[in-house]
Amino acid sequence: MYTDSDLSTDMALCGLLSFGILKAGCSVSSGARYGQAGTFLVKPPVGGASPHPQSHYEQPNMMKIVLRHYVRVRLLPMLQGVYDTQCAFKCFRREDLMEITKDVKSLQADFDMELLLNALIFYRKKDVKQNKLSYVAGTLFTEDFAESNFMATADDPDKPYKTYGGMMTGLVGMHERFIDQDSDEAKEVKDLVEFVRTLTWEKYKAMHDKLNERGNTLFDHKFTLDELKAAAGES
Repeated sequence: MYTDSDLSTDMALCGLLSFGILKAGCSVSSGARYGQAGTFLVKPPVGGASPHPQSHYEQPNMMKIVLRHYVRVRLLPMLQGVYDTQCAFKCFRREDLMEITKDVKSLQADFDMELLLNALIFYRKKDVKQNKLSYVAGTLFTEDFAESNFMATADDPDKPYKTYGGMMTGLVGMHERFIDQDSDEAKEVKDLVEFVRTLTWEKYKAMHDKLNERGNTLFDHKFTLDELKAAAGES
């Protein structure tokens, strides 16, 4: 099964995803638009295909997606190594598809992430090792930031902070749904969960802007909870 709104993209890149399952031996195969070697991001109208990490550094929401990733992989540890969870380009084994999709509830923007989470949990329960859960293939992607729903507007200059801040707190709900709350995984991030749960968009903005002062930052940067709290104005 492939999920993407552009059939021509499916046909052009399906070999990459097939390789992930048929040759690399992983349970799920997915595409990535950014965040790793082999990805290229085209930024119209004048930007050509920028490779990683330049494409990541030139992304106007760089620190926002870094912070989201930091929280996401800690609250949902099965996503280790998957930087672009929202990429709609995914491949699954047909014989497992009904089991994978039966608990998918969303038909909104988080559909792709929920589908991926259900698949990874399905294979985790089958004792598939972390390094064989998901194969990620880099792709070339064209993004129009001017038309993005994530960008600021004249009517709401804080829209990006509200959007990404809301996504951060939304990860708490996913964590509580997908992770056994009596598990060691849940106990290890209890303090982070409580911090994110009470993170208003105003505090998120303060935290983001302070951390953004450090400049170019890749996804795997290891923030600390104390660092996040201090940047958000908490003691």
